[in-house]
Amino acid sequence: MSYIKKYPGLRVFSVNFCNQLTKQTLDYLITKSQSLEELCIAGIPDMIQESLATVICNSRKRLAVVDFSFNPETSFHDKIFTELGTCSQLESINFFGNSLIRRHQIDLLSVGERDPETDEPIREVQLMKLQHVNFNQLVLVSDGNVLKLIDNAPCIKHLELNGMDLIGEYALGQIISELKGLKMLQINGTTSISEEKFVELRDKHKGRLRLIRNILVQGDPNNNGLEIPLF
Repeated sequence: MSYIKKYPGLRVFSVNFCNQLTKQTLDYLITKSQSLEELCIAGIPDMIQESLATVICNSRKRLAVVDFSFNPETSFHDKIFTELGTCSQLESINFFGNSLIRRHQIDLLSVGERDPETDEPIREVQLMKLQHVNFNQLVLVSDGNVLKLIDNAPCIKHLELNGMDLIGEYALGQIISELKGLKMLQINGTTSISEEKFVELRDKHKGRLRLIRNILVQGDPNNNGLEIPLF
């Protein structure tokens, strides 16, 4: 806390895997109305979510990078996704390994700003700057939820869907077709997509897109997962 107080104009808050993040720290960011550009809190299962949602709300005009990865046992509050959906400057979101994130929560990224009392829409917000999305291991999220997001965020260039068994072949084709600027798409461990379909789409879009699947089934004993190319 004393370290944070030294930087009243804080723009980057990165405390990945810090087990000492307290409500007091988040409340300090709130009371000082800090408007962050980067918010990285990977691997912190006991995060104070109500305070976190308020920090996101205060940062909606600046927030570009969000990393909430490696929290597989955390049940995120809906309000966090609702607030993220109003951050029009978002460039990168990372939810890697958060297996309890539910379908409707991904949909909340596309609902725009709503009245807190009536829940009626106030303002449509498109995530036009969003380019990097990591949904690895979001096992409860379906391809329909991903399609709804890309409809609201058509400029995504890097998309990771590893371990998402609910991603089907038709939706994969739609994702590739809709995202004209897509450069890299990872689909390791997507068992609903046949090898034949993967090869067909990989070869069809070779040159403009890197479609990557090195592992057909997650937990393949012949691959430790460390050899997946990121770019």
